[in-house]
Amino acid sequence: MATRDRYRTIAAFAAKGRSAFYGSPASDKPLELREAFRAFSAHAPNSALAWQDRLRCVNRDGLLGILERVPPARMSETCKRFTLELLLTNQNRSLE
Repeated sequence: MATRDRYRTIAAFAAKGRSAFYGSPASDKPLELREAFRAFSAHAPNSALAWQDRLRCVNRDGLLGILERVPPARMSETCKRFTLELLLTNQNRSLE
């Protein structure tokens, strides 16, 4: 997970994340995760704020506790570390 290539970081990987939602019926590409959340926020601002409040309650230790319960046969330690960092990166991006 350590690299000097700025395009191969967890942040760069997270920035490429796509939702399952499209901006319009004519769109050929799904919305990026933050774009989808912004669209949701525009239609339901109070709900968006409630989700962000919940997201602020999520912390590294809580996520790590969940990941540590996954058996090694299902998820390697490297995969757990990557998943933890990806979740935290997406959390930070969603709260920006």
